[in-house]
Amino acid sequence: MKTLFIIIFIIALILIYGYVENFRFIVTKYHIRNKKVPKQLDGKKCILISDLHNSCFGTSNQRLIDRIKEINPDFILIAGDSVNGIKNCDTAIAFLKTISKEYKCFAADGNHELQLKLYLKDEYEIYNKTGIINLENDFKDYGDFCRVYGLNIDISYYKRMHQPQFSANYLTRCLGICDDKYYNILVAHNPQYIDYYAKAGYNFIVCGHFHGGFVRLPFIGGLITPQLKLFPKYSGGHYTVEGQDVVVSRGLGSHTLRFRIFNTPELIVCDFETL
Repeated sequence: MKTLFIIIFIIALILIYGYVENFRFIVTKYHIRNKKVPKQLDGKKCILISDLHNSCFGTSNQRLIDRIKEINPDFILIAGDSVNGIKNCDTAIAFLKTISKEYKCFAADGNHELQLKLYLKDEYEIYNKTGIINLENDFKDYGDFCRVYGLNIDISYYKRMHQPQFSANYLTRCLGICDDKYYNILVAHNPQYIDYYAKAGYNFIVCGHFHGGFVRLPFIGGLITPQLKLFPKYSGGHYTVEGQDVVVSRGLGSHTLRFRIFNTPELIVCDFETL
């Protein structure tokens, strides 16, 4: 009986910890050091925001906004799922309006924005008018040396079962072929297809979606994806793939299963250095 009580107590502590973990965030820093980084980008820094899911850190997200102001990035990349499906999006929209007044923000849709676009088009238009540069399979130049792409794949690629086959041809149909006279940044919500992104020549790739695998295991990484795939290859961190830099965010928020173990929400800062 005593052993059973101890087990129940430990499980309860884990569950409480996993829930409470959602209400704080850390700043994770990565150094992007590569000969492909143009001199004009050398010394600059960007912030990566992903999977906010309409979460709030302090009144009106003031703790998050204050931290962004302290970092004072040159630009911000938003890798999707700022909103939380077709639920109320006011918190996310207010936050995006605030940061886009101060900083140039490049965004791509996640699966939750795609849901919003399908079922609440008026709300999606409000989201689109927050001041962010929402790149729907499009690009925008950052100076004359850097090009930022936003990938919007079809929502069917987020199914738990019977996903269509992703291919290099599909990626080209979405975005065309990137021009290697630029430093090409790709904002793509889903990290499942990172190998395709890197082979296509994108120099700096940022993703989110996997929420760090919900549970982070020592020496292994994330446990499971939202599509219920175990031990994803790219669940959170800085990777080098085909000579390209890839950063996958563990995200800032959660949805449905608000549970994180050894997986604190994060705001990512990347600083650039050319070789």
